[in-house]
Amino acid sequence: MLFFESLGFGIAILFILIGLIGTVLPILPGTLLIAFTILGYSFFNGWQSPSVLQLILLMTILVIAGASNWWLPAMGAKSAGGAPKRAILYGTIGGIIGLFFGLFIGTIIGYALGVLLGCYQKYRDLDRALKASLGSVAGQGAAALVELGAGILVFILFTVFVLNS
Repeated sequence: MLFFESLGFGIAILFILIGLIGTVLPILPGTLLIAFTILGYSFFNGWQSPSVLQLILLMTILVIAGASNWWLPAMGAKSAGGAPKRAILYGTIGGIIGLFFGLFIGTIIGYALGVLLGCYQKYRDLDRALKASLGSVAGQGAAALVELGAGILVFILFTVFVLNS
């Protein structure tokens, strides 16, 4: 039985590492892949390793990090150029549309263009709209770093929890 436990742990580690790549290059849903991998591993181990409390901690970290994809670009747009709610909404719609046209780059460009359009419509000031748009791109970069850091932390914690059980 030890062979299959080790094999399962190795497969989980592989998928978590792939998820870490997905946190920086959102071709894959990084934090979601990490979360499902950990939940799947726990399910197949009878919810014993990691424990339920440890799982709650790991999932909380991943949810907060995953949500940063939504609030950090909005914060960047608001702080850099005072983007109104309309610009954030347009940015979100542009990011979703951009996802279908160019994955990672399309999402960034779509979000930035949406913020640019929404901010320009509100203020009729191209300089301000450009600052908000660039702020949203900076926020997306910060979100990727938050997700990567959280993914690394979860990877380390998961490994420690499993090896110490």
